[in-house]
Amino acid sequence: MAAGVLNVITGFGDTRGAVLSTHRDVDHIAFTGGPETARHIVRSSAENLASTSPELGGKSPFIVFEDADIESAVNAQVSGVFAATGQSCVAGSRLNISNKIKDVFLGRLVEKAENVMIGTPDDMAT
Repeated sequence: MAAGVLNVITGFGDTRGAVLSTHRDVDHIAFTGGPETARHIVRSSAENLASTSPELGGKSPFIVFEDADIESAVNAQVSGVFAATGQSCVAGSRLNISNKIKDVFLGRLVEKAENVMIGTPDDMAT
């Protein structure tokens, strides 16, 4: 990868985001967060015609290729979706599976999901 093609910069909006979203050398801004901040970034970057791709949470992809360890992938999927009742921006709620393993994967996923104990958080069985 050439230097400067991809830069990951973390920090607060007022110190880093404001500079990045208005800088003339920034061509694209990918953002993960809430809609209010995303609107601000889109407005700020419009002057420079920078493209944006906001991720406003909840539909992170979970991709399973045909050479995957199916049991491990199913466990990760169940954990991602059911942990924190799926209220996480990394829940893996958009499932993409290779057609070659789709039936086996979905069969195991259904089995696991049917055994998830649902109840109140103060009950240790859940």
